[in-house]
Amino acid sequence: MDEGFFEDLDKEIRKTFRALEDEIARLINEAEMSTGCLEPLTRIAETVDEVIVSFDLPGVRKEDIRVTGTERALVVEARCAVKRVWSHSRSLRREFGKFRKTVDLPAKVDVRSAKATYRNGILEIRLKKVEEGEQIPIL
Repeated sequence: MDEGFFEDLDKEIRKTFRALEDEIARLINEAEMSTGCLEPLTRIAETVDEVIVSFDLPGVRKEDIRVTGTERALVVEARCAVKRVWSHSRSLRREFGKFRKTVDLPAKVDVRSAKATYRNGILEIRLKKVEEGEQIPIL
């Protein structure tokens, strides 16, 4: 194979990685600008009886998490014990110390029934579903 082929391939790979780094930096900047915080990764699961919502909150102490909710939404806010620094090879540096996310729930829930646990940086909230109404018999 031609040595020029590998040089061209190397240039293309480096160009692709720079574009990915730029896109990650843009997304982080956009999140910081819109909320002043980073949004944690979130998973929502639903069983017959409950809605289960998990949030990834690395570097957060349990005492620094605040959860509020309604029948249809949850809001999680958390402060990192230590500011995290994200940087990449082009000297862009971001520090963040807060997480915030509002989650719309897929079903109506009883907030008073909520059970929250926090282990290994994962906050899990389980909420019992509420009946949306009763079936009306047709005569």
